Amino acid sequence: MIINGEKPATAMLIFAGAPLSQVISGMILKNTIADANLAPDSYVWQMVIGLLAGAAMAGSAIFQGRTGARACDAIAAGANDTAKYIMIIGIVETVALFVMIFTMTGLLTG
Repeated sequence: MIINGEKPATAMLIFAGAPLSQVISGMILKNTIADANLAPDSYVWQMVIGLLAGAAMAGSAIFQGRTGARACDAIAAGANDTAKYIMIIGIVETVALFVMIFTMTGLLTG
């Protein structure tokens, strides 16, 4: 493994930090649900949709972390397929983005 500014070490940092993007998606969704100005009788619905969307995003983050760990292992073993690993991480990231977008568009605004 090459450290001091070389490409493999930088790629490993990208893979290790990739699941943190799920936090941003979750915050955006939380703020959208809070700002939707929904009626008080829909609070149970807001909690249910928030929990389901949060669980889906958490699952995506878990699998993104596992995929990133496998990519780090492969790079440490000498593989040179960083672009392919980043594409796979992006595919897993897409799940959380779809959950966020579909939930946001499904909210009824008051």
